[in-house]
Amino acid sequence: MLPQGNSSRERAKGWSRTLQRLRDNDAALTVVIASSRGSINSDEDLRSLAKALQKNTVLLTLDLEGQRIGPLGGKALADALLGNNTLRKLNLEGNQIDVDGATAIAAALNCNTALTELNLAGNWIRNGGAKALAETLQRNSSLRSLNLWGNNFGRTGGKAILEAVQVNTALQKLNIGGNSIGTEGVAALEGALQRNTVLKELNLLKTMMRDPGVELLARALARNHTLERLHLGDNGIKSGGTRALAEALRDNSTLKELYLSGNQIDNDAARNLLGALTKDTGLIELDLGDAIPEEEVRNVLSKLRRIPPTPEGGTDRLPAIPFQELRLQRVIGTGSSKTVHSALWHDEEVAVLILRSGSARSEAAVFERLGRHPQLTRLLGTSRDPYGSHVLVTELARKGSLHTLLGDLVEEGRKASNLVLLQCAMQVCEGMLKIAEEGLIHRDLALRNVLVFDFDPDDPKRVAVKVTDYGLTREAQYYYSESDELPFRWMSPEAIVRGRWSEKSDVWAFGVLLWELWSAAMIPFHALGNADAAKRTVEGHRLEKTDECPDSIYELMKQCWETEASNRPTFIQLRVLLQDLHVELASALTDEAIPDTDVTTVVDPGTEAPDCDEKDESEDKEEQLPGGDTSGDQGNPDVPDTGNPPEGPDREPEIHITIPKHVGESQTHDDCSLCSRPVFLFGSIILLLALT
Repeated sequence: MLPQGNSSRERAKGWSRTLQRLRDNDAALTVVIASSRGSINSDEDLRSLAKALQKNTVLLTLDLEGQRIGPLGGKALADALLGNNTLRKLNLEGNQIDVDGATAIAAALNCNTALTELNLAGNWIRNGGAKALAETLQRNSSLRSLNLWGNNFGRTGGKAILEAVQVNTALQKLNIGGNSIGTEGVAALEGALQRNTVLKELNLLKTMMRDPGVELLARALARNHTLERLHLGDNGIKSGGTRALAEALRDNSTLKELYLSGNQIDNDAARNLLGALTKDTGLIELDLGDAIPEEEVRNVLSKLRRIPPTPEGGTDRLPAIPFQELRLQRVIGTGSSKTVHSALWHDEEVAVLILRSGSARSEAAVFERLGRHPQLTRLLGTSRDPYGSHVLVTELARKGSLHTLLGDLVEEGRKASNLVLLQCAMQVCEGMLKIAEEGLIHRDLALRNVLVFDFDPDDPKRVAVKVTDYGLTREAQYYYSESDELPFRWMSPEAIVRGRWSEKSDVWAFGVLLWELWSAAMIPFHALGNADAAKRTVEGHRLEKTDECPDSIYELMKQCWETEASNRPTFIQLRVLLQDLHVELASALTDEAIPDTDVTTVVDPGTEAPDCDEKDESEDKEEQLPGGDTSGDQGNPDVPDTGNPPEGPDREPEIHITIPKHVGESQTHDDCSLCSRPVFLFGSIILLLALT
């Protein structure tokens, strides 16, 4: 944070010290926040900051909200972004950078591959700036969050942004609220929600959609399997739009939060929407404003999810489920430590894990620690059977494990497309990233422990998979004991030889999982016994590339299989690498990834992508940077002044991702001697390796 002295002289000294620390690459300075308006109060301040950023390799977050740096300030920071490959988050809210500043930043993002979050709210970028950013979104594969709230652009700018979202493969969070994009702008949203497979949060508050726009959106929402949070407040929505949303929610099980406050929804329309929800709904938050009491909405959602309503002032707790409420059906998996049944609980299909070891408490603790995540299996409650065994009740994956599903496709003479397989890999990576962020290691990542909730071998938008089976999950840097049962075919050399596990050993297993995906679920080292497979791994042998595997995918596998753990990527790095591969495969398979359409993508011909290899020779030029003078602003006549972004959830909701787990040790073929976890002891395998 920039120091706030009692005088301009003290602030200047504090700013000077901050700049020097940036130039010196002070490792402790990873965040700079201009905490009060006017912290940057001269052209020289901004020039110095831009030059320091070009050479800095440490700073991760820069927050200049409300500094009024103006269009030329935006250009200066754009120049800095061309030379900076470290900055991850940039907040320029309320800086009046106008069209020119936004256009310069958009051009810089064609070259910058580091920035993941950009906040340009309240900058009057208008249609021209929105179109420039739209062109960049078609190319950029690193930006994850973009906030364009209240920027005075209308239907032209909104249409350009939403058409760009159709082909963007990275953006997960988009806020274009407070801009009057209207029905015409929203028309492009239908294609965006049908084709985009990564967008999770969308804020359309105060965009003047009205019923016709919402009806278009609802049609796409029914077929979307990615979006988790949608804000449609203050859009003049009446009964027609509400009915359309109700129909969409019958078919959508992914959306978790829907905000509709501030609309003209009457009591009957609101109850019709509530009545349309089924037990398959994913909604955990529904805001209908004053149409229905909040408590009534919460009770309906709780009943649908079979989770008791939260007591007033209390917190969510896992329910203890009486075993007699569980109607056990067929066994869907059996392993050395648990048996898994499909079951009915109050007419809801669930999976019941009856554990025979003492790991129930620790496995349940892992479920609770990971929380809700779209790529991790959800724990619904715990129980005890009549024999005193611990029982876990989880959501049921009706399609079983990904290993079984891909194997069944082979028997049918079919196969999944490369984009579908890559979508599976990306979702598994998201789950593993959550596990790593919680300081945990899975230790049993394999295709058999990935559960399938939706799947189409030809349509990546229909993929919904979750990581499962936390029976071996431990704290990071765990050394296993002689009682552990181990999946040697998926284990890294350091795990086999030294019993050492870390995020990087999970990354090794992820590489093997990639091999499973592109081998149509073959068993790794299938021609060898478990001990020989482990021996081959330690000796440096790696799984061979299959005929169906693209070269780029196999290169990624080999990165995961580096002998030295430190040379393997992390899961956050794998996420970026997989996104890049998605761009590569989608461009090579255009007909598969993006069907032909009569929708025309808007590209601003006046903005050319800069030469990213060309050295910027203007960094030392003196340039007058007016302190945000926007006297020449010509507002968009069809857009009202929306003011500042609202507080709270109306403004910029945070993304919360969750990773699934499952009953899983089984839901596959635990009776298979090649792929079930072998009961080898650590000492035994090392002795065998030594003898051979």
